[in-house]
Amino acid sequence: MFCNVIFAAQIHKMEPVIRKLEIKRTAHIAEIGNDISKSKEIWMIMHGYGQLANRIVRKFDKFDMDDVHAIAPEGLNKFYWHDGAREPVSTWMTSHERLDEIADYLAYLDQVYEQMILPHLDDANFNILGFSQGSATMWRWVMHRKPQLSKLVQWAGEFPPEPDYKNQLSYLNNIDMTMVYGDKDSFIKGKHKDKVLAHIATEGLDMKIQEYEGLHRIDRKVLGDIVNA
Repeated sequence: MFCNVIFAAQIHKMEPVIRKLEIKRTAHIAEIGNDISKSKEIWMIMHGYGQLANRIVRKFDKFDMDDVHAIAPEGLNKFYWHDGAREPVSTWMTSHERLDEIADYLAYLDQVYEQMILPHLDDANFNILGFSQGSATMWRWVMHRKPQLSKLVQWAGEFPPEPDYKNQLSYLNNIDMTMVYGDKDSFIKGKHKDKVLAHIATEGLDMKIQEYEGLHRIDRKVLGDIVNA
């Protein structure tokens, strides 16, 4: 018995060591439209939580796409809704190791922009739309990259806290910016809506507010009006 006590006292609890390793992986990007090299309007679309790129990009499928091309990168994190009862869906990030996840998707979106969009911007306008969770993704990338944008659409999403908006007003207020949400949106409502709208005012953002009759989803008619404006 005495020996067992001595042995137990010599056991030290070890904690795991967490290391970081940068890796290569395959990303998926959905596109819709005709030849991007002939497009006059190029849109980059950031989907919301629990969505897939090929679903959100179809919001453009009823438009005249002769002059419009839409590109939707897909979030790198996948999961199953309802214990696998539905197909896998994506999220841009979680709270776990959030700074690494943000850095990863910023680098990913840089590659999408540099390889798929930037070569075609000599004769085209570049526009961006973020829906729900994709709004924060959109804002972080825009403030990181500062691309030359024609239109920016924040659809039923919120502002991430990290960017310094006030110090970038000379850049931001040269963009045609619109905040869009439905009057029955389950997310942008009450105090949450008040917070988002107050942020626009306090940060000095020259951003149009568009409320329409609808839920927490992208309305094709409203989107069409924005795209064709």
